[in-house]
Amino acid sequence: MMSSQFLKQGLPGEDFPEPIINGRIKTDFDALVQLSSKHNIRLYFVYLPVVQEIYIPLLQQASNLSECAKSLRSEAIATNYQVGIGYRHLLNLAEGSGTQIYDSTPYLQAKALAGEQLNIDFDDHPSPLGHLRIAEFVQSILTEEGAKVALGNNRKP
Repeated sequence: MMSSQFLKQGLPGEDFPEPIINGRIKTDFDALVQLSSKHNIRLYFVYLPVVQEIYIPLLQQASNLSECAKSLRSEAIATNYQVGIGYRHLLNLAEGSGTQIYDSTPYLQAKALAGEQLNIDFDDHPSPLGHLRIAEFVQSILTEEGAKVALGNNRKP
């Protein structure tokens, strides 16, 4: 069960210290880009959102909300549904290296909006259906057209 404490604490990645983002993560990201370039390999960096990034924005359209959900919606509206800093950092790393990030969030939100439960009941990990939807997203970006559509759907920071 999500609580309003979630948004007060921030999305995953919000608590990453700057030296980690601009240190180890950047170093590893750059190494992957260099290695793929050296061996003429196309990279597909896929952003997998946490369950809260999928469902909380959908509260904007919901009715008959519990008090917890109303609180989450109010807090999300107050921040204009701003994307998490972790996602923004990844976008910056990709932009700086000339690579792309494929954000699976919009695709997964569409599935959730259709009533699919993409996470396990008792924790935030993907359900078998959630894993299937992630695999479908990855498969879709392997075509030029699918990649173009996915990039066009990326959330803006």
